[in-house]
Amino acid sequence: MNFRILLIFIFLLIIVKVVVNANIANNIAFSFDQVEIKGFLTTGATRGDSNNPLNYEIDKKVNYLYDTKLGLNFSSIITNHWTIAAQLLAKKWTGENEEDFKVKADWIFAKYRPYNSLYFKVGKQKLPLWLISEYLDVGLLYPWIRPPLEVYTLGPLSNFFGGSINYTYDFGTYSVISEVFIGQTSFNLKDRNLEYSKGKTESIFGSNITFFHPQVKIRASVVRAPRSYQDNYFQTNTNTYDNGDTTRPVRNSYSQTFITTKTLNDFTFWTLGTQLNYYDSFLYSEYAHLDEHAKDFFDGKYDSFYFTLGHRIKKVTPVLTYAFYKANLSNLIYIVDSNPPQTVISSTARISKQHSLIAGLIIHTTDNSDLKFEYQRSEVLKTNGTYEHGLFSETPGPQRPVSIFSIAFDYVF
Repeated sequence: MNFRILLIFIFLLIIVKVVVNANIANNIAFSFDQVEIKGFLTTGATRGDSNNPLNYEIDKKVNYLYDTKLGLNFSSIITNHWTIAAQLLAKKWTGENEEDFKVKADWIFAKYRPYNSLYFKVGKQKLPLWLISEYLDVGLLYPWIRPPLEVYTLGPLSNFFGGSINYTYDFGTYSVISEVFIGQTSFNLKDRNLEYSKGKTESIFGSNITFFHPQVKIRASVVRAPRSYQDNYFQTNTNTYDNGDTTRPVRNSYSQTFITTKTLNDFTFWTLGTQLNYYDSFLYSEYAHLDEHAKDFFDGKYDSFYFTLGHRIKKVTPVLTYAFYKANLSNLIYIVDSNPPQTVISSTARISKQHSLIAGLIIHTTDNSDLKFEYQRSEVLKTNGTYEHGLFSETPGPQRPVSIFSIAFDYVF
């Protein structure tokens, strides 16, 4: 961990200490009835045994940033009906430089609750797509060092600016919670040249419904939106020469041109997740489907799922996870010629599969902290006689199972 990251951690922890000791909750200038401050920390290290990185990040070099994050969230009750909340999150964000560890406002919104069962939120919010969306970055609250990549890398977006409506219907110890949201956001996305490109979406629309019981949680979510981003890629050009001499064979010359263009990408994404708790045993399971289409370029259908089982034995919890990923991809190939210009000559269909087995061990050091160890064995599956890259960076992917070792410490305060 470099010196700059250490300074960020120390600085934020000092802020928490000063705020708590000063008891500003009773003296804040706006006379809020209550200010609540909470925080969480995960610091870890991970390393694989392949030079071909998993998810563009995990290879033979020890990575201290991939699972490391620090968050502070604040909430203040303004009136009986109005609340404001915010969360600052320090981590390595998708699309940033390898050593770029930044603090950003992960969410900041105002909540209006006219009735106990109904509330509205306006501002920057987490997309409520996952089983653990409410605490996606709080490692202490779920049984992995990181949620299974085969499923959670499918998420097309992480947060949005907009509004949401949430209604809860309670009957006994059971609750049914429905939510509808709409808004827009910006994001980082890899283009055809495998470089990160800035993009935006202006009309996110989605909903979810959650069935909740102290021992059972079931959530179904769906979101649909168009994405636009700058696409950078190399395009193949061909030129045909015969010099008007029919006795000489036709010759082609090839060259490449670097193209920058705006690409529109429509996607539909939905998930179905279940969490079961029975005494000291638990089960997590999620299925995710992503259907995306980039006009005149790309179509993709992705399906993934995982199952996680665990059982707590006093201060120790062994955890076992199986995860699977499948992508059906179709690319259109263009040729630049004089007549007609830019004609589609063929399309390629590819199927990419990967699965992982993850064995973990959680040591519950205190009520507010734990220490986690994980061994992950990931394998790109051979389809149609070839190896695609799965969630690895290069094609073909590793033609053997890849081992990944991780350790992390979680703490909430």
